[in-house]
Amino acid sequence: MIDRRPPLTRARVLDAAIALADRDGVDAVSMRRLGQELGVEAMSLYTHVHGKDDLLDGMVDAVVARFPVVRREASWTATLRGALLAAGAEMARHPWAPGVVRTRTSPGPATTAYLDAISRILADAGLSAALADRARHALGGRVLGLTDILFGRQSDEADAAFALDLVLDGLDRERARQAAPPTGRTREGDWKMW
Repeated sequence: MIDRRPPLTRARVLDAAIALADRDGVDAVSMRRLGQELGVEAMSLYTHVHGKDDLLDGMVDAVVARFPVVRREASWTATLRGALLAAGAEMARHPWAPGVVRTRTSPGPATTAYLDAISRILADAGLSAALADRARHALGGRVLGLTDILFGRQSDEADAAFALDLVLDGLDRERARQAAPPTGRTREGDWKMW
């Protein structure tokens, strides 16, 4: 009898792990269970993933790879808003993913490329390096679509969008303030003496 299953690849292993986690939760993902899902011995998976941490890293990166391509909008805030809300929508399709993302320390290629795209949006908007760094911190986990906990409770899309709009509005005002010519007043409000 000829084996007609598609060949085992890293992508196939990760897709099966994501489907298993989506269906049964991330705690159900083990090498043995994944092997059963794929119809192979668990040991054969180690050719494609080097253990549970590599599997989780790969699953997270595969989910981030599914984020929609960042589309340029009329303004940098609209572009960033669209990207972050799309990331949040994709994360919502994988209820296990936000918790796993928070535990990962080794971003994969898709995650790195996505974070680079977000950094390009900030740079193209004219944010200084310092302000762009503050923007990434202010946006926090929202950059990776992590909007499940907001103000200490479960959020819905409207809450997430409202909070995001507040942060983006503040960043845009600070960007404009930093780009404006000096007014003759110091930061503390005292007049400069020339």
